[in-house]
Amino acid sequence: ILCRADKIICISRSVYNFFIDNTNLKKDKFFQIYYGIDYKFYDSFSNFELENFYKKNNLKKDEYIIGTISRHVPQKNLQLLLISYKNFIDKYNIPSKLIMVGDGKLNKQLKSKAKELSIEKSVIWINFYENNSILFKVFNVFCLTSNYEGLGLVLLEGLSAKTPIIATNISAIPEIIKNNYNGYLFEKNNFKQLSDLIFKVYNSDNSEITNNGRKLIEEKFSLEKMSKNISEIYQL
Repeated sequence: ILCRADKIICISRSVYNFFIDNTNLKKDKFFQIYYGIDYKFYDSFSNFELENFYKKNNLKKDEYIIGTISRHVPQKNLQLLLISYKNFIDKYNIPSKLIMVGDGKLNKQLKSKAKELSIEKSVIWINFYENNSILFKVFNVFCLTSNYEGLGLVLLEGLSAKTPIIATNISAIPEIIKNNYNGYLFEKNNFKQLSDLIFKVYNSDNSEITNNGRKLIEEKFSLEKMSKNISEIYQL
């Protein structure tokens, strides 16, 4: 398919570099354009739906809510999040819940891991939820533990919603998340570092971090910017 294409759009610099390094195609066929997102969508939400979410999932307003949205597949490294959450509970003893939104072939295995770690009563499993703007209003911190990402659209959603983000310092993720500027990065498989960062978000005023994140989205990841860049490629 790539050989037959006149132009190839890569969604991140990491993906661009991967194809340049791993294909024999001419470099001038490749272009890098970031996703665009309707960030204003995350400014509005239904208070009724939000309250209903808390009620349905037996959440208390004084609980610290850690969340993730991802497929339950090896790439997402969700066992690490469960282990980190266990470490967080044991070390800091803060009333909290972990919300795991998503489904996939590792679903049963992950639930078994939660039981093995004796955290099953503190983990809420949601196969699918249509309105991510509600989820990001519920989450006090969003964690992405992936082993690799082409970009990570869910990170753009979290930044748009001004939700504090912790993510793996790997592949394209640092193109979006700048450590201690608009989010926090941890080294791959370092569950202790992740759990300490979860506590750091809990114990910090994150307004500057989240404002920086929203500003980045508006400047670099808008729908208008993406559309303009794609139009320019078609005109070449």
